[in-house]
Amino acid sequence: MRLAQHTLRELVLVKHTFREGERLSQSSTSPVGLYGGLILVHDALMQFLLLLGEDLLLRALYKKDFPQLLEDIDTALQTGKRKPLPFKQDLLRLNDVRARLHHQRIFPDKTAFGYLVPVARDFLAKGYRAYFKQRFERVSLGQLIRDKSVRSRVEDVERAVRRGDKEEAVVSMAHLAFELFERSRVRLSQRDRESIISAGTRPGGRYEVPEVYGTDVSVELLQLGIDPARYVRFKWLTPQVVKDRRTDSHVVKWNKLWDVEENWTPDNLAFCFDFIVDLALKTQDRSRPGDEGLSHYAQLYQDEITATGAEASFYNQPSYGRVVWLNPPPRQAVFVLRTGETLRGLVVQEWDPQAPTDKEEVIVLSEDLPQRPGGGLGAAYVDAEEVEIRHVPRQR
Repeated sequence: MRLAQHTLRELVLVKHTFREGERLSQSSTSPVGLYGGLILVHDALMQFLLLLGEDLLLRALYKKDFPQLLEDIDTALQTGKRKPLPFKQDLLRLNDVRARLHHQRIFPDKTAFGYLVPVARDFLAKGYRAYFKQRFERVSLGQLIRDKSVRSRVEDVERAVRRGDKEEAVVSMAHLAFELFERSRVRLSQRDRESIISAGTRPGGRYEVPEVYGTDVSVELLQLGIDPARYVRFKWLTPQVVKDRRTDSHVVKWNKLWDVEENWTPDNLAFCFDFIVDLALKTQDRSRPGDEGLSHYAQLYQDEITATGAEASFYNQPSYGRVVWLNPPPRQAVFVLRTGETLRGLVVQEWDPQAPTDKEEVIVLSEDLPQRPGGGLGAAYVDAEEVEIRHVPRQR
């Protein structure tokens, strides 16, 4: 049965509300904890009945109390020759316990919880299957993920959590986060950048390491509608995945300080699972550089620079005096390109708010320019009017 997104989201909310109430009622020995658990279990039942009432097109749903809503829904089901509500008397008893607790502060003994909470679970399990054709244990927002491969892997994570295989679950979620979001945010080292520019090859470092912190990451997460703080917490609870370029495989790197099994509590695992489902849903309609095999410009082309006049002078600093490091050397010519000569490399046409409006300079990166101390590509500034730039395809 294919459910509308609204209905599926409501069923997931009912499930999570009930589970939190069940957890409190089972783990708490204090009256306050039991009270909170019972309130949540009752809220989950009320949410489910309202959803079922909407499906039956009942009127004035939100003006009815629990017993009246229960009665009206049961009547509508029998009128439509559908299965009547199961456990009706037990649900009325649970509502009575909740009312006496809420209004009169009469706390039931724990045996009542031991009976009523499992009844509520059985009611929801039967109701999900009978009226919405869903299995209570399996209903998840992950069902809205359109990519079959991603949806299947999310379901594998949920099964690993249910059977208590914590390490498999967190590793699988780390892999999903890498593929859904992080692999497009690979940090390139200076050596990687230079290998692209000088040879047109892919980065030469062994590992592709995604950038997972910083302003740019936060901005992209906010654009997706994801709280960056939730992403940071997810990263604390899961290992880092990097790509080994030599084997084209993903490698798990554990964080000694945070990746400890004691942190993989039921609450933290549930948080990580909810986060990865949210990430999958919010990235499935968006493509990013790297998702579709996009190539860097320098892998496809190189720039050929020639002088428009007798010569073109290249300088170590821009003419308008931008300081790029502390105690910069004085501006001086470091290379002269004469008529008939060709300089090959990469032209970077950066927009700089400090540049005068009548002056455009470009940065040229090339092996033929004087190298920095320590080696690597040379870089120099040249007046854009003094050079002609041609984009030449690299030979494959």
